[in-house]
Amino acid sequence: FGGRSKLSTWMIRVAINVCLTDHRRAKLRRTLSLEAEHGPTGSGFSGSLSVGEEREPGSPARVQHAEERELLYAAMTRLDEQHRAIIILRDVQDMDYHQIARVLGVAEGTVKSRLFRARQGLREWIERLTVERTRKDARRC
Repeated sequence: FGGRSKLSTWMIRVAINVCLTDHRRAKLRRTLSLEAEHGPTGSGFSGSLSVGEEREPGSPARVQHAEERELLYAAMTRLDEQHRAIIILRDVQDMDYHQIARVLGVAEGTVKSRLFRARQGLREWIERLTVERTRKDARRC
């Protein structure tokens, strides 16, 4: 820590770097598909979501909410690392553009354009995955 920025900014950057490194390593040794790792009954983000919903299976709102979260997770995993990171920093961590620029070491304008492209990419993936799921559901009937 060089003291050129806030400690929290430095810590977030370290955490991002650790996550990206781990993600790169996981890609190299991955043998299972994302669906197998993070399916409705598997471990990970979407698996942890289904636990609460299973307690009240009669609640259509909870089921729909779980499906939407699972779709969002699936779409997020398909974004490249830069886009995924910037969406998380802005929309999950609620950081402002200036903070994100300092964490990523880029200009605020770059943050804004990357965030726009990231959200656009996320929207496109959600639409694609929704179409795929609709087709799969239609084939089952």
